[in-house]
Amino acid sequence: MPTITQLVEQRNNSWEQMKEVMDLAEREGRGLTAEERVKYENIEAAFDEKDAEIELRKRHEKNEDRAAVVDRTGVVPPAGGSADDDGPDDIYAKAFQIFVQNGMTDLDSDQRKALRTGFVQQDAKEIRAAAGIGTGSAGGYLVPQGFRQTIVEKMKAYGAVQQVATVLNTPTGAVLPWPTNDDTANVGALLAENVAATEQDITLGTAQLGAYKYTSKLVRVSLEFLQDVDWLDAETFLQRKFAERLGRIHNQHLTTGTGTAQPQGIVTGATSGVTAAGAAVFTADELIDLQHSVDPAYRNERSRFMLSDTALKIARKLKDSQNRYLFQTGTSGDMPSLLAGAPYVVNQDMAVPATGVKSVLYGDFEAGYVVRLVKAFELIRLEERYAEFGQTAFIAFDRIDGLVQDNSAYKALTQA
Repeated sequence: MPTITQLVEQRNNSWEQMKEVMDLAEREGRGLTAEERVKYENIEAAFDEKDAEIELRKRHEKNEDRAAVVDRTGVVPPAGGSADDDGPDDIYAKAFQIFVQNGMTDLDSDQRKALRTGFVQQDAKEIRAAAGIGTGSAGGYLVPQGFRQTIVEKMKAYGAVQQVATVLNTPTGAVLPWPTNDDTANVGALLAENVAATEQDITLGTAQLGAYKYTSKLVRVSLEFLQDVDWLDAETFLQRKFAERLGRIHNQHLTTGTGTAQPQGIVTGATSGVTAAGAAVFTADELIDLQHSVDPAYRNERSRFMLSDTALKIARKLKDSQNRYLFQTGTSGDMPSLLAGAPYVVNQDMAVPATGVKSVLYGDFEAGYVVRLVKAFELIRLEERYAEFGQTAFIAFDRIDGLVQDNSAYKALTQA
């Protein structure tokens, strides 16, 4: 199996081959032939495959580290293990594992007491009651710390916004006032001797971070599945389903949410820095103009582009005035690929280049956008609702919000 370094070399080799195909056509002053287009797309597919494999290998290494921690700490107990020496968190984690796999009936009194400490009462108005819904119909249990951390990690595959924004974790979902200030138009003044200084008040605005409730929707699993697989397999299955579903809807709203009854999206609140001349394309010069539409105060080591994969495909073919590609592949596993000298993040919930849309963002997203996560991640187990099918259902809830806290920190490229 190739190492990450070898995969990077293979990816870079594909990139050089792609440039050769494109450069030949440009030197001859023509477009790509049908044969060259097929060749380019085949090499591009290999490039994307290596890029994805590199990211997969990185995540695998992280998972190996996590597994080592689990083995070392014993949060996931071996068969026949004892909880006598465990702390409260470990006891709760083990009780939660039994609850997910077998329900409340297999819990002893101490485990029931431990699990009860994580019970969250649901507002009857917020959930739909059903006859015979069983244990958990009026509330859910907070997942153990390790379980929640793994879910958040998996959601990053879908949550481009959370990768680059400021993320706040709060213990409750109470409305959080968020002060804002724009003092950029105010400057000091030259003062003559014995002359009183004038006043210039600071104007503070206030935004509010709420906590919109999201659900994974129901995930139904067979009783055979819960009985026949070990805990780690059941946990992995649930993590994947919850992560995929919640991650997708989170990123949709954190990207293009209206701000009314849902988060304000990072694109929705963006101001335009450049308008492209084309309706479905943009140029190298326009990407550079976009960078310089952001004040130098925000052009720092955190600054980057955000765009869809379709927009990235366009950008990867652009050249500067010296006939050099704006896209540069990373030279190692830790060195990211660059676009116009800056890193980028692919956000598939951003619009592809089309008439009038904001297709590319650039700037310091950590300074410009804030995501609020409420720590109370809840899991409800529904035992009786699908009992006649031999199934147990699980449903997860969490609460988030997001808003633009400084729209000077990043700008958008708007298509014509």
